Amino acid sequence: MIKKYEYDVALSFADEDREYVEAVATTLKNSSIEVFFSQLPNDKPVVYKILTEGEKNNYTGVAKRGKVYVTLQQHLQGGKNYVPGSKVRIERIDSIQQAQQKADRIITTSKPKYNKPAK
Repeated sequence: MIKKYEYDVALSFADEDREYVEAVATTLKNSSIEVFFSQLPNDKPVVYKILTEGEKNNYTGVAKRGKVYVTLQQHLQGGKNYVPGSKVRIERIDSIQQAQQKADRIITTSKPKYNKPAK
């Protein structure tokens, strides 16, 4: 039995090579090759929000540098925590400490439904 995959090739790259890899991906796609590559930034931590269709913040979290795609994948379509109609909004932050501080401020002010209250 021949197994059918969604993609013909997956591209892995360092963030500083993103521009070059995007050009390679475009060339491959123009040749009818199905290409997967993450377009999420991975060189710095991010603060992310999971928003409902009405832009209400359901959850706020922090993804560490190098773990952005893996962390957010669970909230994207097909992920174990995906909610139909939701969107993920991200903001790159310079350090993990700054990212955690920003996430804490967002959680304190907007009280997202799925974040646990601080003790």
